Amino acid sequence: MEMTASNLERIILQFYQSDTVNQIPAHQWLTVAQQSPNAWCFVWELLSPEKSPEVQFFAATTLHTKVAKHLSEVPEDQYVTFKNKLIDTLKRYRNGPKIIVNRLCIAMAAFILQVSPERWENPLSTLRETLCPDSSNSVSDETLRCLLLQLFMVIPEEFQTMHIPQGRRGLVRNELQKSFPQVSSVLLWALEWGTEHEVEVAVGCARAWMQLGVSLPEAVGDGGVASKLIHLACRLPWGPVTSAALEALGDLASHPDTHHHPRSVLALVRSLVPAVGELARRWTVAGIHEAACSAFTLITSIGESHVRLLLGETREGVANPSEVLLLILDLLLECTGMQGQYPVEETLSSIPFGFWYILQEEVVSLEAAQHEAYVRLLSPVYSRLADILLLKSVLPDGREGLAPFTQEEAESFRCYRTDIADTMTYCHGILHESLSKQLLSRLTEQLGVHHGNPLVWQPLEACLHALLSIAECARGEPVADTNISQFLSAVGSLPLTSNSRLIATALEVIGAHAEWLNYHPGAVGVVLPLLVQGLSNAQTAPSATMALKDLSRDCTTGLLPYAHFILNASQEVISSGILRPAETVRLTYVVGRVLSSLSVAEAAPYLENVLVPCLDHIQVLNTEQPSVSSKASILLRLKMIAALISAMYIQSECSAGFHWAPVLLPLLQRVFPLLEEVTSKWYSDEAVMQAVCLIPKHAATTLLDDIVPVLPSILRLLITSYLLHQHPAMLDLARHLIIMFGSNKISGTPAVGNLLEDICRATLCIPGNPNPISSDRVDILEAFFGLLSQVARRNPNSLASLGSPVDVSTLFCASTEALGLPEAPVIKSSSSFLSNFVMYGSEVKEMRTAIDNHGEALVQRLLLCIGGGSPRTLIDHISDVLLALSKKCFDRLCQWMNALLLGPLAKDFPSQRVTRQQKELFVQTVLRTLSLRIMLTIRPWMKPRKLQWKNNHA
Repeated sequence: MEMTASNLERIILQFYQSDTVNQIPAHQWLTVAQQSPNAWCFVWELLSPEKSPEVQFFAATTLHTKVAKHLSEVPEDQYVTFKNKLIDTLKRYRNGPKIIVNRLCIAMAAFILQVSPERWENPLSTLRETLCPDSSNSVSDETLRCLLLQLFMVIPEEFQTMHIPQGRRGLVRNELQKSFPQVSSVLLWALEWGTEHEVEVAVGCARAWMQLGVSLPEAVGDGGVASKLIHLACRLPWGPVTSAALEALGDLASHPDTHHHPRSVLALVRSLVPAVGELARRWTVAGIHEAACSAFTLITSIGESHVRLLLGETREGVANPSEVLLLILDLLLECTGMQGQYPVEETLSSIPFGFWYILQEEVVSLEAAQHEAYVRLLSPVYSRLADILLLKSVLPDGREGLAPFTQEEAESFRCYRTDIADTMTYCHGILHESLSKQLLSRLTEQLGVHHGNPLVWQPLEACLHALLSIAECARGEPVADTNISQFLSAVGSLPLTSNSRLIATALEVIGAHAEWLNYHPGAVGVVLPLLVQGLSNAQTAPSATMALKDLSRDCTTGLLPYAHFILNASQEVISSGILRPAETVRLTYVVGRVLSSLSVAEAAPYLENVLVPCLDHIQVLNTEQPSVSSKASILLRLKMIAALISAMYIQSECSAGFHWAPVLLPLLQRVFPLLEEVTSKWYSDEAVMQAVCLIPKHAATTLLDDIVPVLPSILRLLITSYLLHQHPAMLDLARHLIIMFGSNKISGTPAVGNLLEDICRATLCIPGNPNPISSDRVDILEAFFGLLSQVARRNPNSLASLGSPVDVSTLFCASTEALGLPEAPVIKSSSSFLSNFVMYGSEVKEMRTAIDNHGEALVQRLLLCIGGGSPRTLIDHISDVLLALSKKCFDRLCQWMNALLLGPLAKDFPSQRVTRQQKELFVQTVLRTLSLRIMLTIRPWMKPRKLQWKNNHA
C-alpha cells in the first residue's frame, strides 16, 4: 500500500475502530510509516485542523519521533523552515486539543536540544519574542503565554529523558541554564499577574527548571522566582498549585549544585523554613494530612541537604549554629512526635528519620573540639528525641477505641519500629552512656507500673525494644557493665506470667547480650529461668530459641554450669512436640553446642536421647507411602540430625581435648542406611535431598579424618542418589568431599577419585539426552562447573586422571559450550573453571594437550561472548579466561586471535559491522595484557568494546 496521507488517515481510523486482532497489522504498518523518510512530508498534512483528533495525535507523535531519532534525515539548510513551520503549527493548536499541544511542544523541545546552540542560538529568546512579545492581557495573548510556558516547561523535562551523547550533554545543560533569565522573566510575570490557569502552568514550569538546576543567586535574589513561589504557597489554600510550588522550592533548595552558593542557600532557607514551618503547623491543626506531609518533607529535605552549612562553626569552643537549624530541629521534633497511632491515625512521624541520622553522622565526623561543642548543643535535642521515640514505639495492643491492625498496617508498623530502633542508635551516637542511663531510668519506672498493674505492659516493652536497639553499641561504654547488669537484673525479675510479647522482647534483649554474659557468667543464672520458661510457650519460643542459640555460641563458659539443666529442659520441650519445625531445629542446634562443652562420657547419653528417637521415627516413616505429612516429618528429623552434628563442629575450649569419633561413628553407621532408604523414595524431591546431603557434609566437617570408616557409605549414598536424580546439593557434597579427601593419600584417594569420575560421567553422559549442556539444567551445570573449578584449582592431577568417556578434553569442550548459554550463573561457573583449568593445569600433560587441541574453539567462543553473545555484566568473568590464556599460553593465544579476528575468514566475525581497525586495536590491547595489574585497565576498555560490538551486531 502506498504511503500517502489519505491511506494513513484511513489506517489510523481503522486502527481505533477495530478489535485487537485487526489492530496488529495496522499497528505494524503505522510503525513502518513513522520510521519512513516520507513521514516528514505527510505529517504536516495530517496535522491539518480539519482532521480527526486521532489522526492529529498520530501526526504529532510521529513528528516527535522523527525529530528525536531521525533528525539527520533533514538537511541543515532546511532547519529554519522546519522551525518556522513547527512554530506556526503550535500557534494554530494553542487552543487545543491539549494532548496534541503537548506532543508538539515535546517535538519542539527535542528539536531545540539537538540543534542548539550550534545551529540555533538563543532558542528560548526566539520563542519568547515570537509567541509573547509583550504582556498584554488579551485572551489570545493568554493562550500564547500558556503555550510559551508549556514550551518552557517541557524543554528541561525532555532534557532529563532524551538520549543525548555524553560529550554534548554538558554543553546543552549549560546553554539551558544560561537561558534561564528568559524563562524567569516570563515566570515572574505569570506568577504575579497571570490568570489562575497561567499560575498553574507557571508553577509546573518553575519546578521543571528547578529540577534541571538554575543559578541559585538569581532565583533567590530580591523579586526572584523563589520569593514568588513562597508567597504563592502561603497565599493560596492547599491544592495542586500549592503542592507543585512546595515541590519546586524543595527541588531548588536540595539541588546538588547549591553547595556552590552557601550565602544564597542561607538566604533561601531563612525565608523558606519559617514560612513553610508555619504552614506545616497550620495544616496539621486543620487535619490536612497531605499538605502537612509536603511541608514537613520540604523542611526535612532542606535539613538533610545543608546540615553542615547550618551547623556553622564553633567560636571559642561554643557551637554557633544557624538560627534556622534550631527552628528545623523544633519543627522536626514536633513532626517525629506527631500525636496519634502510626500508621492508622498519622504517618508524618516517619518523615524526619533520615535527618536525625545525617545530623548525627555530621557531628560524629567533626574534629574533637567541634564535636564536643555540638554534642553539648544537641544532647538535649536527642534526649528529647529518645523520649519521643519511646512513646511512638509503644505497641497498640489492647488500646481502647483502636481497631486491630490489618496485615498491611501491621507490616507498616513493624518497619516503623525498625526505623525507630535505628534512630535510637543515632541518639546513642550523640548521647552515649547518658542514653543508657535514660533508658534504664524509664525501664525502672515502667517495671514498677507493670508490677502494680500487669495489664499495662506496652510501655515496658517499648523500653526493652529501645535497649535492644542499642545493645551492640552500648557495650563499649565506660560504665557498660553496671548498666547492662542492672537492666538484665530487671529483665530477669519479670514475672513469668507476663504478656508473651513482653517476654519475647525481653528474651531478645538477653540474646543480644550473649557475648557480655560470657565475660560475666554470674548474670547467666539471673536470666536463664526466663529463657527456659520461654521454650514452653509457642509465642515466645522463637525468641527463646534464638536467644539460647546466641548464648550457646557466644557464652559457652557461662552456660557450662547449667549444661545439664538446659539439656534436660530442651529434651523435654523437643519430645513434647509443642514447637514449630524451625524452633525445633534451632533448639537441637543449641543441644549440640551445649553437648560440645561436656566430656564425651557426660554427653553420650544426651546425644543418644536426641538422635535415636529421630532415627526410629525416620525408620517408621520409610515404611509409609510418600505424602505431604510424611515429607514434613522426614524433613524435620533430617534437619534436626544435621543441626545437631553441625553444632558440634566448632569445639569449645572445654571440649578441645575430647575425642568424639567413638561416640558419633556408631550413630552415623545407623544413619546412612536409613538415608539410603529415604533416597530411594524421595530422590526426586529437592528439599528432602538437600536435607539428606547436609548430614554427611556436616559429619565430615565435624570429624575430619575420623570420618574415614564411614566414607564408603557416604560415597555410595551420594553416587546412588545422583544416578537416580541430579540435585545441586549432591554436587555441593561431592565438592566438599573431594576438597577434604581428594589429595589425602591415607584417607583413600582411589575412592574419592572414582567419585569425581562417576559425577562427571553421570552429568555429561545422560542416556537419551544428546545435549547435556542446555538451559533446562542451569542449576546442575552451575554446581557442576563450580565443583570442577575447585578441583582444577586445588588438585588438577585428579582431572588429568579421568578416563573415557569423560576425559579432561571432554570437560574442556563442555565448559566452552556452556559459555554460549544465556544464563549468567552457568557462564560465571564455567568461566571460573576454564580460568583455573588454564592457570593450574597448563603444566599437567593431559590438560595442556586439551588446551592445545581445543583452545582455538574456546577463544572463538570468548570473542562471540564479547561481541554480544553474553550479558555485558559478565565481561569480568570472561576476561579472566583471556588473562589466564595470556599468562600460560601466550604464543598460542596470539595465533588464535590473529587467525580468528584478522585472518582471511575473519571478515564477518564476531559481527558484520565491526571494522578491522577495531579488531586490530582489540587484539593489540589483549595481547599486551600480561599481568593482573594491566588487566585492571583492560576490563574498563573491554566493556565499551563489548557494548559497541553488541550494538553493531544488533
